[in-house]
Amino acid sequence: MATKRRYYRADRGLPFVELDYDGQDDDTDEGMTESNVRTGFWAVLAVLTFGMALSIAQTVYTPSDIGGSYRVVSVSKGRLHAEDTSTGKRVSFPDQELVKAAFSGKIKRGDVIRS
Repeated sequence: MATKRRYYRADRGLPFVELDYDGQDDDTDEGMTESNVRTGFWAVLAVLTFGMALSIAQTVYTPSDIGGSYRVVSVSKGRLHAEDTSTGKRVSFPDQELVKAAFSGKIKRGDVIRS
């Protein structure tokens, strides 16, 4: 059996549409007005100010620590050395009970002590 022939007509395809770009250029000839420039300036200034405020707030803010907790670092010279978990500052405790607990193995490096 022979293959069926198909005939295509040009008018069955998608219609060709011509766009008129000449009429659209009339709107863009105005350029930037002084009002647009002023509004843009204040918008950029507001974004920069907000960014600086967030940056300063992040630098100044220290999170509040509930009850104060310390991570044990070492024991030497009759003191227990630890670092504050919220600020990272090193602190030494001359408490002999803590030193004895560290030497007996009840408190080890990396343990968290709450005061």
